[in-house]
Amino acid sequence: MGSTDQAFAAYVQAFVSEPARLPSPAGGETDDLSAQRVVFDAGLGDDEFAAIEARFRFTFPADLRALLAVGLPVSDGFPNWRSAPEDDLERLLEWPADGICFDIERSGFWLGSWGPKPLDLDAAVSIARERIAQAPTLIPIYRQHYIADEPPVAGNPVFSVHKRDIIVYADGLHEYLERDFKAREVGTSTRARAIRFWSDLAA
Repeated sequence: MGSTDQAFAAYVQAFVSEPARLPSPAGGETDDLSAQRVVFDAGLGDDEFAAIEARFRFTFPADLRALLAVGLPVSDGFPNWRSAPEDDLERLLEWPADGICFDIERSGFWLGSWGPKPLDLDAAVSIARERIAQAPTLIPIYRQHYIADEPPVAGNPVFSVHKRDIIVYADGLHEYLERDFKAREVGTSTRARAIRFWSDLAA
């Protein structure tokens, strides 16, 4: 294990053992400080990772896998890979594609790289879903924030996903956790690794 891997392993151990506060909802506060802390269950085991990846047809990138192996966050807004209903997890995984298709139907959105847009909306949505299915899978981290499964190594950028409004939110998982859960300043996302399809859409 390299020094960077060792540093991140130590970071996630501390992140789980001393849970950070959940990001405050816009305009919302609570007097119960414990309710604002991330709640963790036991980390996922190798058999659980294998079952999840086989069922949902993606591979956890190394840094997200490292975090989930230490502790599985189960607070509202996190995907509970152990016990959430399968349909709920499917919906989270389909949400980026659903949002893009919503804007195709309602706002006339279309990517030129997909070729001419069919006049029939159902046909247009079908093409879009086929193209999105060929792209790396976006794995939910927390609420609207996702990370790509390709390449399955540490350092993929974190995307903020809201319909077709997709931006590079942080250069990597470490920066994302610092920004949203530790309320610390992180660098601008100018060094982020390019992710097939999603980085072009974000640009």
